[in-house]
Amino acid sequence: MQNKKGQITIFIIIGIIIISIFMFIFIIKDNNIVENNIQSTPSDVQPISLYIDSCLSKTALDGIYLVGQQGGYSNTSEPFYSFSDIKIPVYYNLNEKNIPTIKEIENQITLYIENNI
Repeated sequence: MQNKKGQITIFIIIGIIIISIFMFIFIIKDNNIVENNIQSTPSDVQPISLYIDSCLSKTALDGIYLVGQQGGYSNTSEPFYSFSDIKIPVYYNLNEKNIPTIKEIENQITLYIENNI
């Protein structure tokens, strides 16, 4: 039994190392893309571009957070339960199913960003 525990530990360590390598590669790639994007914009427009990017990023994160809290909807339709400022949808009501698909959730996030940008 001792031998099998040692084998499992080795596989776990190898898995952690592989995941760490992939994360490091993706972080480096992402930084290079951002740096290339910043360098390609003219220096007089760069502050405006960074401001717009940060506003868009904040609005997108807010939208994702709201849609996550409200069960896949930014504008929850009836029936729903209100809890503070959050509207929690009722997915099953009198044999009627109201579960959003992934495409509908994406559309809800898009609508939130369009309405709040």
